[in-house]
Amino acid sequence: MKSLDHFLAYTVLGFFVFLSIYKKGSYFPSFLKALISCTLYGGAIELLQKYTGRKPEIFDFLMDSAGAACGSLLGIGADWMIRKRTGR
Repeated sequence: MKSLDHFLAYTVLGFFVFLSIYKKGSYFPSFLKALISCTLYGGAIELLQKYTGRKPEIFDFLMDSAGAACGSLLGIGADWMIRKRTGR
């Protein structure tokens, strides 16, 4: 259950990071930037947990990364749908 929480939280994060980075043009550079920034953030959080008495877990980090990728892909889909409906 905890891993699902990580996945969902980073899906939301990836979605909003992608939308805040994306400018008109190719989706791929913005996707990579969003994925890398969210993954680095998730990794830093996991590494810093050892200073709070918690144990860093690689599976949580992987779920963070997978969630960030899914959120960024959802951002691409949302942008594509908006552009299709508005004709831009």
